[in-house]
Amino acid sequence: MHQHPEHQPDKPAWFDDVWSMLMVLTEIAEWQPLGNMFRDKVEMRSSQMKRKKLVVTQDWKGAFTAQVFQYGFGFLEKDRQTLEKYSHWKVKDFYDGFCELLSSKI
Repeated sequence: MHQHPEHQPDKPAWFDDVWSMLMVLTEIAEWQPLGNMFRDKVEMRSSQMKRKKLVVTQDWKGAFTAQVFQYGFGFLEKDRQTLEKYSHWKVKDFYDGFCELLSSKI
């Protein structure tokens, strides 16, 4: 349901999974799903973009939560061609940094 804005069904990519994970984490943090009663994909995408814009602000759930989503969504800000060229190690570095950030609050 939560697909990266540049998702291509014939070319699934690792960043599609990261986008989905981040959107699900926003639902968990909000304790409320974005909803599944969208009229079409345009409405769903609009809702996701609004949520993405909201969750990177400290006003939503505080500085730490904003930092987590800034890290995740910030990494995905590159264009599809750039993301597709990332090596396994670059992707691993992202996940390592993301997990380190999450565990810093424990």
